[in-house]
Amino acid sequence: MMERDQGEPQMSTKRAGLDETEQQALHDLEQVACKSICVLDDGVKWNSFGIGIEGGHVRQLGLYGLALHTLPVSLGNFSKLQALYLGKNQISSLPAEIVNLTSLQWLDLRKNQLKTLPREIGRLSSLETFYVQRNQLSSLPESIGDLEILQNLNLYMNRLTSLPRTMGNLASLEILNLGLNKLSTIPDEIGNLCNLRVLSLYSNNLISLPESMGNLESLRELKLYQNKLTTLPESIGKLESLKVLDLHWNQLVSIPRMFGNLVSLERVDLSGNKLSSLPETLGNLSSLVLLNLGFNVLTSIPRAMGNLASLRTLELSRNNLPSLPETMGDLSSLQKLTLDKNQLTSLPSTIGNLTSLTWLNLENNQLISLPESITRLGSLYKLILRGNPVASVPGSTGELIDILGQGGCEVVT
Repeated sequence: MMERDQGEPQMSTKRAGLDETEQQALHDLEQVACKSICVLDDGVKWNSFGIGIEGGHVRQLGLYGLALHTLPVSLGNFSKLQALYLGKNQISSLPAEIVNLTSLQWLDLRKNQLKTLPREIGRLSSLETFYVQRNQLSSLPESIGDLEILQNLNLYMNRLTSLPRTMGNLASLEILNLGLNKLSTIPDEIGNLCNLRVLSLYSNNLISLPESMGNLESLRELKLYQNKLTTLPESIGKLESLKVLDLHWNQLVSIPRMFGNLVSLERVDLSGNKLSSLPETLGNLSSLVLLNLGFNVLTSIPRAMGNLASLRTLELSRNNLPSLPETMGDLSSLQKLTLDKNQLTSLPSTIGNLTSLTWLNLENNQLISLPESITRLGSLYKLILRGNPVASVPGSTGELIDILGQGGCEVVT
């Protein structure tokens, strides 16, 4: 039996003004949902249940979280529908008639059980935002490339093993999320997405990237973590607008020299790879604020790293570093430095120049002494020294530790 919200009139004035085909479609939807569908005057959101009516037509339709398994073919009757929210249901397929919704600008199908999309999905010529995350898609129809004004496409957490080459036709696309799929390759045509600003390819099975990725001149964020990449294409150095690059937990053994051309980079995560060295060109990244190089096999740090004047966080935990270059003292903006679990036997005297430093982790190294200059770290509030011989050495080193403690720094030994 169909539920009706208490106090709701049998039919609102707005709803009564709909034409016969839209009335029929609403009736069919109510039969499927086993609930009456009310008009929401405050607007329909992604997690709403109800409709929005303007100009005598249904413009927004929300059927969120109703455990729906199917949709009626009459759904295609809503010729003026602009937003359709069908998230958190149990829909395994869409009626072919959905492609008749040529006014649709926003389609949200997140958290369903879709295994395929309609072959002619490309007929949704007005679509700007398309959310299909958390479904069971293993492939995409070729016609997806016909969505010429699509700006945001979310395919996160599906079962995609490949992408159609036609995706390169999505010239208006700005945000593309393909995270948590089963992709092992990316088609060359992805380099045609000239307006792409955010590209997420994390948690796939990628072993390489096409050279054409260097053509993504508008790209601001590139998320490639948790893949199987061993190298990066030289063309990555052409992404001069890139601000965020996340490559943690791959299998990278080297970084190309062209990496130093990414002068807009602000945040880089290269942790959990197999890097034993870094190019000197890394020092060209003058906008860099965060650099994570932890969990690699680095045996040295390039002297040019001292040029990173904007750097505030430097993570070097769990490497094989026996020493640091004197130029580390030039990192005038550095606030956090983690060097735990390396093979350091000493620190450069220039470390005392890091007057902005608030956190210094030196745990589990081979330090037997500290430079006197360390007492100049007036902003330091935490120094972690446990797991070093220095932690038990009396005399001048102990006095240095005492001085730091008197200045308000917590010293962990």
